Parts: sequence; C-alpha cells; structure tokens
Amino acid sequence: MKLLVLYVIGLTLPVLMLAREGRFYVHPPRGSDEFTGRFPEVKRWGRWRKDGPFATLEGAIINLRGRRKFGEFNKVVIYLRGGTYAVDSIALDGRDAGTKIVNYKKERVIFENVHVIPGKDFKQLAVMEEYTIFAADYTESCSMNAYLSNKRLIRARKPNVKRWTGNNFSGEGPYLEIKDVLHSGPGCDRESSGGFRQECPDGNKLGFVFYAGDIPKSVRNRKSEIDLIVYQSWNAERGRVKKIIKSNSTVLFEEPLRFAVGNHPTSSGWRYILENALTELDGPGEFYCCEKEKKFYVALPKSSRKILKRKGVKIPHRIRQFVVRDTSDIQMEGLHFKKSAYDKQGFVESPAAIEVHNSSNIQITRCSFEDMGHTAIYAMSTQNLHVENNVFKSMGYMGVAVDYMDNPDDESTTRDIVVTRNTMTQCGMTNMFQPSCIHVRGALNISVTANNIFDTCYSGIRVGWQKAFTLDYVPANDFVFRVERNHIHHFGKGILNDFGGVYLSTNQEDCKMYQRNEICHIHALVKNNIISNSLSYHYGGSGVHGDSASASITIESNWMYRLYDGAFIFHCGTNNLALNNVVYHTGSRRLIGTCNNVMRGINGTLPTQEFTVLGNVFYIENTEALMWRRSDTWTNDIPFFEENLYYFPLHLDNQTSIFFPKGRSFVEWRENGGGQDTSSLMADPQFVNIEQDNYRFRITSPISKLPVANLNLIPTKEASGVSKVLKKTSKIRPPKK
Repeated sequence: MKLLVLYVIGLTLPVLMLAREGRFYVHPPRGSDEFTGRFPEVKRWGRWRKDGPFATLEGAIINLRGRRKFGEFNKVVIYLRGGTYAVDSIALDGRDAGTKIVNYKKERVIFENVHVIPGKDFKQLAVMEEYTIFAADYTESCSMNAYLSNKRLIRARKPNVKRWTGNNFSGEGPYLEIKDVLHSGPGCDRESSGGFRQECPDGNKLGFVFYAGDIPKSVRNRKSEIDLIVYQSWNAERGRVKKIIKSNSTVLFEEPLRFAVGNHPTSSGWRYILENALTELDGPGEFYCCEKEKKFYVALPKSSRKILKRKGVKIPHRIRQFVVRDTSDIQMEGLHFKKSAYDKQGFVESPAAIEVHNSSNIQITRCSFEDMGHTAIYAMSTQNLHVENNVFKSMGYMGVAVDYMDNPDDESTTRDIVVTRNTMTQCGMTNMFQPSCIHVRGALNISVTANNIFDTCYSGIRVGWQKAFTLDYVPANDFVFRVERNHIHHFGKGILNDFGGVYLSTNQEDCKMYQRNEICHIHALVKNNIISNSLSYHYGGSGVHGDSASASITIESNWMYRLYDGAFIFHCGTNNLALNNVVYHTGSRRLIGTCNNVMRGINGTLPTQEFTVLGNVFYIENTEALMWRRSDTWTNDIPFFEENLYYFPLHLDNQTSIFFPKGRSFVEWRENGGGQDTSSLMADPQFVNIEQDNYRFRITSPISKLPVANLNLIPTKEASGVSKVLKKTSKIRPPKK
C-alpha cells in the first residue's frame, strides 16, 4: 500500500510542478535585480538579510528564465509597480512562454524612452507678438516628433497651420502649390492634359519647379535637413531636399520619391508642404531641430512658457518596447506606452511599440498607447491574438497592424485574430501612406468588432491588401474577415483621397493587372457598423469601399450617413452584396461606386462586375447627387437591385428624372434598366430623428414589413470602444457633432 501511495505521489508531483504559477514584482526605485522578486516591497529579516522586488523588468525576465529551467514554475505573473520604465526593446521568446506582465493594483505603469531638454536649458532668443522663440543645446539625434508636456509640437513649416492645437496632423493644410513638373511629355504636364491620372516620367520623382519665393534659399538652412511633403492621391510622402536652384526655381531631392510628381494632377491638388526649416520657425507650437548645429529651437505662445520652464521638451528616441517572437501564452495588461520615435515612411507597418512574430495565444488588454512614432501593435504569422479594451491616441501611422505571408496552408499563418472594444483616434499623424487605425490581413477567423474610431486622416479599418482566395475557400455564408458593430466617424479630415471608413482590397497583380477573378474572393462581412462624417480632399470618404476587384464582400445592416462620397463602392469584383443598409446621403457625390476605367488590366479589359443591392433604404438629401458617376460602368453582368426604398425630400424633378444610371428616372430605371428595382419604393422612410442621427424607423414607416425595419444601431454606438471605466480615465473625447 505504501509503495502504491509513493508511486501515485511520484506521478502527481511533476504535474503539480508544471501547473505552478510564480508571482513576482518589479519596482525600479526600491528594488534590486539581486532580490528574488517575490515581494512587492522590500522586507528585512534581522540586520543583514533583506529581499524584495526586482529593480528592472529586463533583470526579472533573465532571472526567471534561469529558475524555470529547474521546473520551479511554468507560468509567471510579473507585477510592475507604478512608475516610468525606460526600456530598450525587451525580447520575449520561447523561454518566456506563459508570462503575464501586468500593473500592480491599478498603479500607473508607463513605458517611455525619451530625451528631455530641461526647461532651464532654454534661452530666450526673440519675442514676437504671438510667440517667443527659445533655443537650447541638444546633442542627441533629431526626430520629427517633439512634445511640450502632452502637446505635440509642429516641425517648423510653410505654410503655417491655422491654429496649434497640440494634436495637429503633419498633413493638414494650408498648402503650397507646385508650379510645374521637371519633365513634361505626352500625357504629362502641369495643365493635366493626361486626364484624371497621367503617367509622368520617372525623372519627376527627383523634384519639381516651385513658385519663386516659396522655398527660400538661406545659408542658415541646412539643405539636407529640409523635407517637403508631396501629395499624390491616396498618399503623401516626404522628400529630403538635396539642392535648391534659385535661377529656375527648381528643388531636387536626395532620393527619388516613390511616385512621380504629376501622376494625380486633380486629386493631388499639386500640393506640398515645406518642413523643418529655421526660416519658417514663425508660428506658435513650431520647433526646429538641427543636428549639425546641435540646437533645438521652439516657438511658444505666452500661455506655454511656464510649462516649458517646468517640464522642458521631450524628444522620443525609441520605437520598440517589446518584441515577442517564437513563443506562446504571453499577456500584457494595464500598461501605458508613451512617446516613441520613428522617422522613416512608407507602406511597411513595423516597427511598433509591441511586435509579435510567429507566436500564439497573445493577449494585450487594458493598455494605452499615446504619441506613437509609427505603429502601436504589429503582428506577423500569429495565431490567437486578442487585442481588447485598449486606448490608442496620436499614432504616427497605425494603431493595430496584423500582417500575413500570403500562405494560408502554412501552420504559422495568421489566423484567429480578435481586435475588439478599443478606442482609437488620430491615426496617420506623420506617415501618410494610406494610414488607418486598424489594418488586418490573414487566412482565417479575423474579427474586428465594437471599436470606436474617429478623428483620423484616412480610413478607420483596412482589410486585405493581400492574396485573396477562391470562392469555395470557406463554406457558403462563412467569412475570413468579420467587421462588425464598430463606430467609425469623423475620418479623412480633407487631407487624402480614395478611401472608406471600412476599406477592403485584394492585390493589384492578381485582380487588376491579370484579372484572375477566380482568386479574388476576400470573404468579408461588414455588418452592424455605424460609419459617418467623412471628408476627403477631392474624392473618397465612402462608407465601405471594396477596391481592386475584391469579391465576396457582404455589406449588411449598417448605418451610413453624412459621408463625403458614396455609401458603398464595389470597384469591380463578383459575388458582392449590399443588404438591409440605411443610408442618409448628404454629399454631392455618387450614392454607389462601381467599376471604372482605372481598373483596366494589361490586356485593356475591365474585371467582371457583379453585385446585388437588396432591401436598403436611401435617403438622398443633396440635390446634386446621382446613383453613380458617369465614369462608373460595368462590362459583364448587370448589377441587380430589388426591394430598396429611395427618398428625395426636396422632390426636385431635375434630380429625380436623371438620378438613376444613364440619366434615367425611377420609372425608366424599372422599365428599361433590365428589370431593376421592380418591387422597390420611392417614399419617406420616416426616420425617428435625423437631427440626432437616430435612423430607426417610426411604426408608420412604409418599410415596416422588411427586415431592415427592425435595425437599431444606437446600442452599437453606445457600446463601442473601451469600457466605461477606461473611458473616464483615457481623457479621449470624441468630436462634437
């Protein structure tokens, strides 16, 4: 019997050891990496013996790796005491599987790695009517990001912003205007004779001709430190000035731009901004950093001088805080990440404050990210990533970016991703290569739900930009991507073009150039979202935009209102459906977008266009709006419309007689449009309250028997974003209506 008991104990002890969870503490001011880390405070036994928390998180991780080898525990909780942690890219790998890093008893834990120029170092140089210029010695590397307390400073620029708010986007106007291209040619000139989009020679990537006086030639300006932000259509990029030729008003760049100046004459507006020139340090909130002179200059209004003296200026100099690679079961909770630096630009979404590579079961909850130089969270080849209840404010590029290697059969492929109940604002502060607050790619079970996204300069949520799938990749009525119950509002800010609140795309090579329609199915459901209040520079700002022949998109039961462009756009593609949506259309642009000549492939043909518009309510208030633009077209299957309701509150004949495709009236559309909208209505839908953006229907509504009649998304608006507790502490306020 004793032998049996000993045998059972021998079997169970290893199991108990494997299940043990170790709890440890880090407290920088009072801890020591020589301690065991088992106590939140320093404890003493007798005169000489003492123990307590670790002093550094790096030291704790190294210490615990060694102790794990002996089977002391297999799960670890590291409690961080309140304070600021200036870490240099902590790496977590397979040795750290089963680690949770969390703040201790709601204490405020801040990860921030900055250079601080003390207020006492600043000397007054000049006093102007609206601002005073201060200067200080600065021997570290410069950054395009600098902060006075919680206010973002502006790189000295021309033209000045209208008002320094502390949250200004680099790309906001007003703007300078390009006078001419360097190299004109057939279909490329300043008069835009090449049309909406013209193909300009690559020599125009190297510079342009400016109007005399717009770019000063001054010996006090170091030419290699001046940047120009040059606008295209859906992006803007910086060119570092190499040379200014005053005789012919030409500026040349050190490196060629990605896109030639002049390719998008209308939508670019021929705009540019001059940045980081000492001669342009002439507005409140501007700064100029010069590495060659080892000086930092700032212009501040009278109201900010005391803050400067008390807190100085912070200049971030790190981007990565955690890199999680080749591991599993990592949790981060209750951490605050502030002020990271990154000055490069482009479509690459890393680096980030938290990076996850080739890992699984990763949770990031109840954290905040503020003033990020690039991206807050980036994940590649990751499974079971859960990002919930976090606050993101002032992102240089993106809040959450989930990447994918275009191989759905690889065991490490990106799948099972959840991004939910986050509050995100001010994305694309400095990088304008199609920025969004969330961008997800992946192979299966990608879910973006219940997020509150606002005040961003491009899209709220982007989906795809990857190799898509075949029609039967997932079962019928199933999806790879689900975008549901999000509140996306006040986006675009009039800076860029060609985007939607939810913007989906495949890849250009397969689905535009070679038109391999059979592998262009993105399998996305966009349902129960509220998308409103957009503004682009020239075009774009739709509710949902399916680009590059994206197929198998279902747009269902959304509220879309006060948009600058159409409610939804199917830019070619098949098996697309708009079902039971409610649209209050106030813009002068099209109501719906379809295929157009931009999508012609290398053989000169358009991809297949096929979609269904069923059971939607369209309230068209703007008298200039038409169903779609004259350039929108299709060459294959005609889209199918049925059981929709249209309403024109002003009842103007000059609109209703030509609103429908090819200048048709509603009657002509039904009779001569191939059997379109035969059971649809033209009547007042009777919204509960348009002024309060309440698009529920009164009981007397003519659509009371249709499924859309029961659509109520007010709870979606109220429940989106972080929990009520975090809303009170995040200090993020949505814009007023």
